[in-house]
Amino acid sequence: MNATGEDRWTSPGNVPPGLVLMTPAVKIATSVVYGTIFISGMIGNLLSIRVIWVLKGQACKQSLSHHMVSMACSDLFILTLALPIELYGIIWRPYPWPIGNVGCKGFYLLWEICSYATIFNVLTFSFQRYLAICYPMQAKVMVTSRTKRLIGLVWGMAAITGLPVTFAVGVEDAWKPFRSGTETLPPLYICTNISGRKVIFELVIYISFSLYILVLLLVAFTCRQMIKTLLKDRPLPIALKRTNSTGKVLSKPKAIRRQNVVMLGCIVAALAICWLPFQAKRLMTAVKSKTQWTEYYYRSYLAMQPVTNTFYYLSSAINPFLYNMTSKQFRKVFVQVLRDFCQSSSVPSKHERNSQLDLKQESTSLIGRPSLSKNEEPKNPLAV
Repeated sequence: MNATGEDRWTSPGNVPPGLVLMTPAVKIATSVVYGTIFISGMIGNLLSIRVIWVLKGQACKQSLSHHMVSMACSDLFILTLALPIELYGIIWRPYPWPIGNVGCKGFYLLWEICSYATIFNVLTFSFQRYLAICYPMQAKVMVTSRTKRLIGLVWGMAAITGLPVTFAVGVEDAWKPFRSGTETLPPLYICTNISGRKVIFELVIYISFSLYILVLLLVAFTCRQMIKTLLKDRPLPIALKRTNSTGKVLSKPKAIRRQNVVMLGCIVAALAICWLPFQAKRLMTAVKSKTQWTEYYYRSYLAMQPVTNTFYYLSSAINPFLYNMTSKQFRKVFVQVLRDFCQSSSVPSKHERNSQLDLKQESTSLIGRPSLSKNEEPKNPLAV
């Protein structure tokens, strides 16, 4: 970071002296990191949705699939809309804000909605897993249609909870809080929290942080209860056991449930690690009003921004990696889908066509189609 000189103005946008700007090296490094996260996150989340679609005919709980797709959609919204806007409008061209007042409000609204959708999805997912493991008979009534309605409610609540931010942010003259009537500096319009709506902005920040902490605590509690239940080695009720035509019990429900707990724990751990610096930076804007910011405080905030936001965007790209790390079956189909995608861009040779045929036959057996023999046990798509 560097400050502009006292005797000159800087580009772009005739930036007045005294403002702190990123150096070109920092901008380029941030762009490279953001670009890497964008590409890996887009590929990973799109392939994850495809894998879930391939596996939808297996014994996987539909509630798990729906939550994974919902979280992938939230991550894709953040990566495709929020990240490019920040890179252009905050990193490369912060002064003046380039996409107007509506663009400013829309940017923060999208950010809030996707953030709330992520934490609400994690909360409802953990609650459903908690019911399935600790109270399996009650969880049986959570059919697919109810899960879809629950996810719809999640997005509706996220939209309602995120809406107040549109009243707290907007395009404003950066010098407005500091003008005493004698300054001759021209207006410098930036996307920021509006000075006259400090209370609304503080409520937005504090509510967001409180919900973030509350969700982490609730999910930690449900994970603890699920682990305690699994350690008791309590048998699954007969009504919930799946059998084939010979009466043999299919799959290994306890191993599958243990794997689901591990997956949920990894997702929550990533959320805690990646979002904590971001939430800390947001709190900096609320604990002190603009007129109380010193130059050191301002420099610290700008120095934190690319680091904390990198962790935030990383949380939108890391879930596919966690799915592959915690599920052998998901990883196997993920690699298959990725291989098919790479091969679809070229004309396959005879050997490649034979390999694709083998992969299709393997996929058929994976999703429980008739290629399985009568007494074979179909694998759960998320089994370790």
